[in-house]
Amino acid sequence: MQQDKDKFDKDKRKILEKALNKLTDKNPGISLGFGNIEITQYIATQFPTLNALTGGGIPRGKFGAVVGPSQVGKSTGLEQIIAYNQEIDKNFTVLWTDAEDSLDLNWLATLGVDIDRILVQKYDPNRPFMEALLEDALELVKTRGIDLWVVDSISALEPKEDSDKTIEQNVMMTLPRKLGQFFRKAVKTISPKPDWSGCAVVFIGQVYSVPSTTSAGIEEVRGGNAFKHWMHWRWKIRRGNKDEGPEEITIQLPDGRPGKIRPGFAQHIKIDKTKMNPKEGQEIILQFMLGRGLDSVNSQITGLLGNEIIERNGAMYMHDLLPNGKIRGRDTLIEFLRTHNDVRNELTKQMDKVLAERTFAQIESQELKIEIE
Repeated sequence: MQQDKDKFDKDKRKILEKALNKLTDKNPGISLGFGNIEITQYIATQFPTLNALTGGGIPRGKFGAVVGPSQVGKSTGLEQIIAYNQEIDKNFTVLWTDAEDSLDLNWLATLGVDIDRILVQKYDPNRPFMEALLEDALELVKTRGIDLWVVDSISALEPKEDSDKTIEQNVMMTLPRKLGQFFRKAVKTISPKPDWSGCAVVFIGQVYSVPSTTSAGIEEVRGGNAFKHWMHWRWKIRRGNKDEGPEEITIQLPDGRPGKIRPGFAQHIKIDKTKMNPKEGQEIILQFMLGRGLDSVNSQITGLLGNEIIERNGAMYMHDLLPNGKIRGRDTLIEFLRTHNDVRNELTKQMDKVLAERTFAQIESQELKIEIE
């Protein structure tokens, strides 16, 4: 019986291979075969714990989402990842669909983002609806010149059908339907090919609570079932409690008295959904520092330069803690700070104190909300 089964399996394989060869002769471009799966490549981040959690960073050729309430560092984290990849790859190019019109040039510069390698897309005044926005973006992705496409945000996407209606009219179902149509079309464009690793697509979204049978409610993101289904991965971000965040630092208050302030907060990143690895439900904690973003060696260095803690005069960078008080060339400075943790950390303490004092001065105008004790 076993011999008969083995013979049947071999014959079945031969029949399939013969049919595949026939199809290939008829359609040379066909993508069909045993083991026809491209190995996923990742856009790495500068945060080792995040790379370990996600399996390598942001997967290329896949749809993903970074979601959470406001002011938890969703956009900033992505912008820092962009700056990092621009630094290690001179050809790294990003398309940022700024549907919210919220990008800030000064903040991007502080984070170290090279503006000349980001294509910023806004609504076309003559075609102010999401279908035009996404279609135009897809045309750029088709060139295979885009490594990362960020859509900011899912809540700011307005279908043409909705734009023709008044605020009073019910348009709740239009967005999910249009998104489903977009995902079905776009997946063929962004997915990896034998000679291309694909384009990573990341949607930014805010969570909101909907009524449920439990008192806490359920957190949802706009986009409906289509958005849930097509996301290969989803990071949910939230703030942690104050004990998880950076330690208090002492600053001088406007009246001259000393006071303590927390210069940031703990950012929790949870793998809320993934088709990429078995770590769904797991999370890490990063430190978000006000005025310079998520904490890492790279963000420390960028913050020191962006906030002028180290003075610059032409090619010379100057500070008392540097060798002989100065270093020539940005790359030399960066390498020095990477390999001298004590100097970098002392400079960072000075920077965080300066940023904390700026933050305190802004509290009364409600520009930033932080805990002061």
